[in-house]
Amino acid sequence: MTLLISQERKVRNIKVSITKAIQERFRPLVTTSFTTVVGLIPLALNDPFWEGLAFSIVFGLIASTTLVIFVFPSYYVMVERTRELRNKLFEKISNLVTN
Repeated sequence: MTLLISQERKVRNIKVSITKAIQERFRPLVTTSFTTVVGLIPLALNDPFWEGLAFSIVFGLIASTTLVIFVFPSYYVMVERTRELRNKLFEKISNLVTN
């Protein structure tokens, strides 16, 4: 998703880039996680030996999918804004030093 955002960012602003990247990656991300979760449910419910591992994987996939869809875009915006502020600050400092 980061690659898609970076490619779109060359043409558009950050919010439009993130929205477009999420729209493109939403279905593959959710369907992959969903099919894996559905495939692990019989293992989690029928085999006591693998029950703990299966439930851990299921809830880990659910949590990571949710985080990627909802939290990652906010984190990306924060990192990009911090990077822009840092670049502006370094530019001002370099202008002060050279003048």
